[in-house]
Amino acid sequence: MENERNSRSTRSRLFWILFGVFVFYLVGIFVRHSYGVRWEINNKSGVALHDVSLGFVGWKYQQEIPLHDLAPGQMMRFFFRPCMKASYSFNFTDPQGLRHAEQGELYISGTDSSNLTVTILPPNTVKMDVPEDRLVSWESWFGFL
Repeated sequence: MENERNSRSTRSRLFWILFGVFVFYLVGIFVRHSYGVRWEINNKSGVALHDVSLGFVGWKYQQEIPLHDLAPGQMMRFFFRPCMKASYSFNFTDPQGLRHAEQGELYISGTDSSNLTVTILPPNTVKMDVPEDRLVSWESWFGFL
């Protein structure tokens, strides 16, 4: 009788722990989605980049986010949700004072929650990921890491 009661309480505790973890995961999905696109910018060019910015242009809408300077080897992550569907561009000035602008291939919607990586390579070339239009960010809380 006592063993049966102990096994029930152990199962009950295990159930509530697993249920709590599942609810925590579900809440993380909604929280991560509310933050929008996760941008990761890597400077692998070996030189400092100046006046780095990310620009968004939509219908009757234009916004530029200044990211200031990026040191060689520096990586920057941030989240941004455009207010509507917009094209995007990555802009920076190299050490010689030459301004570079790289246009993204696709649009980003206002409800997107994908991860985009922008990598600046040695001869001042830019490699940008193509955004994946995802309605749900299944990575949950791990999307913030």
